[in-house]
Amino acid sequence: MKSDLDNRPTVTLEAVGRMAKRYSQVNWALADQGMVSGANVLTGVLLARFLGAGGFGEYTLAWAVLLFVASIHLPLIVGSMMAVGPQQEEDDEAAYYGAVIVQNLAFSIFGTVLVFGGAKLGHILFPAWDMGGAAPALAAATFTTTWQEFMRRYFFTRNRAGMAFALDAVRYGGQIVVLLLLFIGYPGLLDSVGALWAIAGAAALPALMSFPVLGVVEYRSESMVPVARRHYQSAKWMVVSSPLEWASEYIFIFATGSVLNTAMVGALRASQNIAALTSLLFLSLLNVVPAKAAHHLHRGGRAAMDGYLRRTTAAGTGATAAVCLVMAAFPEFWLGLFFGEEFLGYGELVRWWALVYTVNFFVLPLRSGLRALEITLPVFGARLASALFAAGAAVALISGLGLRGAPIGVLGTKVILVGLMWWPFARSRGARA
Repeated sequence: MKSDLDNRPTVTLEAVGRMAKRYSQVNWALADQGMVSGANVLTGVLLARFLGAGGFGEYTLAWAVLLFVASIHLPLIVGSMMAVGPQQEEDDEAAYYGAVIVQNLAFSIFGTVLVFGGAKLGHILFPAWDMGGAAPALAAATFTTTWQEFMRRYFFTRNRAGMAFALDAVRYGGQIVVLLLLFIGYPGLLDSVGALWAIAGAAALPALMSFPVLGVVEYRSESMVPVARRHYQSAKWMVVSSPLEWASEYIFIFATGSVLNTAMVGALRASQNIAALTSLLFLSLLNVVPAKAAHHLHRGGRAAMDGYLRRTTAAGTGATAAVCLVMAAFPEFWLGLFFGEEFLGYGELVRWWALVYTVNFFVLPLRSGLRALEITLPVFGARLASALFAAGAAVALISGLGLRGAPIGVLGTKVILVGLMWWPFARSRGARA
């Protein structure tokens, strides 16, 4: 006769197996975002080292135009998919995702035209930045990265995180290899525009590779309008407010270029890239938390979602703060190690950016909860207040405090954002059981 001790190893293995399956999506998300964040940091290192502070600053200003379009794409297409997709019944999934793919195609075309025009307008308004020549490369990068970013979130939403990881490995691994070959093989030849073309090409390959492995998708004409209407209702305030969040940070970037120069933009961005390592967990969970919050709300009600978001907040802020301490303790060491002697002397900025990213983590659970509840007007209000603060304070802060005025200003926008989202989220607890 077997004793209880004889059964204990079997029970333990089964429990471990269930736990591994339960957290596999998070593990893939962490691995994926670790790779993506590492590749982005390495891309920034390569560009800063080989283009210099001035060239890196020009690239940063051009890339900011693309990020403006991404700030609309994320809530309208990707964010809606991650919030609404997990709530679809099994019979409706194929038609729903087919409609979302069509929406993404329409937006990609619109965004490409918008970026091209924006780069040309930027050249007219700020001729010293020379953004006109970057317009074709930026347009190409917009189209390819829009598809690649959509596909990675598509596979996360459909619980195929391993596929998202594989496609990101192709994109970001290829991006690093191409840049290294160009910089080493043709030193001094590649400029900020050439770097944009290289990144556009690196994003195109995994985007094309995604289509044969989409899974079951149906393109039904009768599904297009209802899905678009649902996404509009879910995302209308987010679509308006997300560019405001972009403005809350990038107003300070553009103000730095206007008040100071593009070389200072390069230094500001380099110091931010060091501190951005602290956002690894935030960006990883960005692929998981919105969909999981919607799933918990759909299956277990408001209490289940709140419990999930509390656990996420506690674990996430603790981990983020720990990484922040490491970055803030030795900022000059990290700047010298990654970017070289040209960027030494900006260690104070790293500390400010680390604090920015710590506060910013609270945005994720609050925004995910409000998005799952489809209560997005408070998000718009919070982002509008942050953007108005940025618009009013950017030039004054940078003129008065120099470069440190930029991260201090961004920190102010994050405090406003968190505070104005927390209050309506807390008050909404009785809205949905």
